Amino acid sequence: PSPPPPSASPQPETYTYEVRQENAECANQWMNLGEYASAELCSLAAGVAGCTTFMFSSAYTSWGCRCCSEPDPPKEHSLWTLYNVLPPPPSASP
Repeated sequence: PSPPPPSASPQPETYTYEVRQENAECANQWMNLGEYASAELCSLAAGVAGCTTFMFSSAYTSWGCRCCSEPDPPKEHSLWTLYNVLPPPPSASP
């Protein structure tokens, strides 16, 4: 028997990101979203959690993906990078 056809459920929202500031961490952290292998995966979790800014260390992924409650003024830190979460593009109408 063949598998059922894929359902027409809406696609999950896809967030992207941009570097806000390298070698910096949030002025105030909000929550740790857990460990992610990349800033890209971290941005997806951050976007779903409602974060607009997050910090991630590609050198120490075990530090986790952390939302900022207050990104500014950033604190200097050589191993963190601050990122902005970019909302998903509006879905195209058929």
